[in-house]
Amino acid sequence: MDPASTVVLVESIVAAASGPAAATVLLAALMGGSGWALVKHVLPLIAAHEEKQDKNLERVIEAHEKNVKAILKEHKEDREVFQEAIKGLTSRMDKVDVRLTSVERVLTDKDND
Repeated sequence: MDPASTVVLVESIVAAASGPAAATVLLAALMGGSGWALVKHVLPLIAAHEEKQDKNLERVIEAHEKNVKAILKEHKEDREVFQEAIKGLTSRMDKVDVRLTSVERVLTDKDND
């Protein structure tokens, strides 16, 4: 092979390797490699993260339910105390009413005399 034909052969190889077909092949290889890396490495990481988040969410919900139960229990206790206090006030008001009625009778009787 003479040097001129060798140069022509090398130039044609370089042109083919740097032309649109080579760029398309390179792009396809990069996209395939990226897709493989995505499926092989990134998606499992995302799935593991979501699973961890699900467990954290369950823990948060359980803690929230526990707090709500405690609040409801305290509310029930407070309501019972409040009801007892209202009953006590009602009883005291009845006694005051009875005393007021007796005072009114005494005053009315004195006015009549």
